[in-house]
Amino acid sequence: MKSKPFITLYALISIVFGLGFVIAPGLLLSIYGAQTDATFDFVSQLFGAELVSLAALTWLLRGAPASDTRQIIVLSLLVGEALAFILSLISQINGIFNPLGWSAALVYGLFSAGFAYLFFVKPGDKFWHCTMPRLVRSTLVFFAAMLGVWFAAEFQQSAALVSAAVEEPEPGAWRHYYSFSGKDLGR
Repeated sequence: MKSKPFITLYALISIVFGLGFVIAPGLLLSIYGAQTDATFDFVSQLFGAELVSLAALTWLLRGAPASDTRQIIVLSLLVGEALAFILSLISQINGIFNPLGWSAALVYGLFSAGFAYLFFVKPGDKFWHCTMPRLVRSTLVFFAAMLGVWFAAEFQQSAALVSAAVEEPEPGAWRHYYSFSGKDLGR
């Protein structure tokens, strides 16, 4: 795969959705079945502004020769797209958006795969041999930290659900629970 057409496609999709989120976030999100309010619209506009900045960055990156800087930018885009892919999958599994939301997961997944290809399979030779082991370690540490944060959030949510589901027993009821003979231990 050639990098220039792929990065150009990424820039074009980013600018289209970025401007859509900046100009009409409520309309764009309603297509996906999301209910919006003023705060949600504002956060969506900020997201759109970030997409526009990514579009500008990748538009300028598309003609750049292979270098350490280019590979670092590709790695950054890979991390962002992979995280967006995971989050969009989680949102679809939880039913946050209508079935059209699967298209977002698909797009993020394809861009993640493309940037992974550009980073791991088709890197610049100098970058691959000199900087690659250090970057792979730091990338793995980053993903491990993100996974740890996700597990901690899931554990906290599960603990909150369990504590909400467990009712407080009546005073003295514990004696019956710990009785092996079935007789009440309270005397």
